[in-house]
Amino acid sequence: MFAGHLADVTCTRFHPNANYVATGSSDRTIRLWDVLNGNCARIFTGHKGPIHALAFSPNGKFLASGATDGRVLLWDIGHGLMVGELKGHTDTIYSLRFSRDGEILASGSMDNTVRLWDAMKAFDDLETDDFTTATGHIHLQDNSQELLLGTYMTKSTPVIHLHFTRRNLLLAAGAYNP
Repeated sequence: MFAGHLADVTCTRFHPNANYVATGSSDRTIRLWDVLNGNCARIFTGHKGPIHALAFSPNGKFLASGATDGRVLLWDIGHGLMVGELKGHTDTIYSLRFSRDGEILASGSMDNTVRLWDAMKAFDDLETDDFTTATGHIHLQDNSQELLLGTYMTKSTPVIHLHFTRRNLLLAAGAYNP
């Protein structure tokens, strides 16, 4: 049993090495748990609403989170710091997925859109000096629009699930809302 959140847990995601599990909660925090001993290894704070989506990068170094505040936050797991903020959605983000190679991050939202973000550029722009002087969050540049690769709208379907196939085809699902 993993105890620590102050409100309901709304989403979970296993780390690629299966030694950790991340949980997002209505208390606006993300916790990274050590599966072997049940201890909380990291707490990530920064969202302004309940968290509804989590995704680990394929290499396991980064975590993306989406919430009711319409923002995707990017986290460096090793340092426990927020390293990016992707703005563009206007409603709750319910799904996040990295492509198999980790170059693209897809986000699906209740605003009836799927947005594709350049994850490689977001993470490559990080300097190692940023971490040595950081005390909680590193200085974030407002470059969301530079990282946005594309926005794909549905007629009237909130996107609640995304999946990259083995051939990197992105599938999006949601319930049509007439």
